[in-house]
Amino acid sequence: MKELKKAFSLKTFSFPLKSQSNLSYYKTLKKGLDLFEDKIIKLKSNDELSRRIKAEFENIEANNKKILQVISSYLLGNSGKAYNLLEELLESNFYREKISFLIEKDNSSSNGNSKLLRIRVSEEQLSTREEMFHIPFSKRHLVANQRFSIAGLPCLYLGSSIYVCWLELGRKDFGELWISGYQSQNNFKLLNLAYDLNIIINQYERNEIDSEQLINYFLLWPLVMASCFQVKYPKAPFHEEYIIPSLLLQWITFKNDNIVGLKYLSTKLESYENFEYGINYVFSPLEITDEYDFCPKLKNRFNLSNPLSWELMSILPPVDVAVCGEGIKAENIEDALLKNYKISRFGYIEKQVFSMQFDQIKNPKVANNMYSA
Repeated sequence: MKELKKAFSLKTFSFPLKSQSNLSYYKTLKKGLDLFEDKIIKLKSNDELSRRIKAEFENIEANNKKILQVISSYLLGNSGKAYNLLEELLESNFYREKISFLIEKDNSSSNGNSKLLRIRVSEEQLSTREEMFHIPFSKRHLVANQRFSIAGLPCLYLGSSIYVCWLELGRKDFGELWISGYQSQNNFKLLNLAYDLNIIINQYERNEIDSEQLINYFLLWPLVMASCFQVKYPKAPFHEEYIIPSLLLQWITFKNDNIVGLKYLSTKLESYENFEYGINYVFSPLEITDEYDFCPKLKNRFNLSNPLSWELMSILPPVDVAVCGEGIKAENIEDALLKNYKISRFGYIEKQVFSMQFDQIKNPKVANNMYSA
């Protein structure tokens, strides 16, 4: 383990993943994958972990080459070929075996720990659960291009905290935020992309994952890396950083009945020491029909609260982060916030959200004015 930790404790393999200032995403990713291969080939195989990872070098090298081929094919205008290449990769014997370790079962409905959140920005009052679900099928024209998205297909996007939802919305004015809590109603399987190499090494050292999980997480790191780069040009209409994640979501949606969604780390955090507050969740519709505005199967998976106004809830007095323990001792304000999240205003409002009544959407067919055009 010492050898792995020394070799891979680099910024290149840790969030946030960023394109170099003078290089594109593609070229920066290629450099990162080349470095990953170089570090693996130089492992001395002094322990079982290093030995087993190094034994897969040829597969890693071939798979990295295919990931780059997917991106280059897409950039050359051949999106069909790009998808086919990614499908070949994901359905290869290597990936079929390894990716099963990235599929985790959500047991939160049985242990009561399911606490996901969704935020919308609206100057108008929101009052129904339907307004806090995915964009209605009749409003497909409102579907934006996002990291994990399929053109024109409304998906449900949730977060592990109000804070990460707020970051993903671009730090909008709190006075326009409406919040709903989500609780899952049945067990389902998620593809876990919410890690980097430092995170899994630390989890292994704390006995939170076993050696088999560590090895397989390591071997599939190139796929996670290719999916989670920060966008270099946020205001541009096209983001090459979204190529792999959008194709991956297509594969999950149309080729995997047993995986209902995925989770990944937000690229917008400054610190990942408390990464559990920075996880995004994506659920694509399981049944698409003109008869309904919302996916009937997806709505049955969740109970949610009615939308609550941040402005109204913030009138209630929270505990100030600064009064906890010995005060704030962190490198930046985000570190301080996340280390003391439960007693921050974000944590306080989340507590209020999850004290409300939860229920399913009653009528999946809604009026067309539910979302503004």
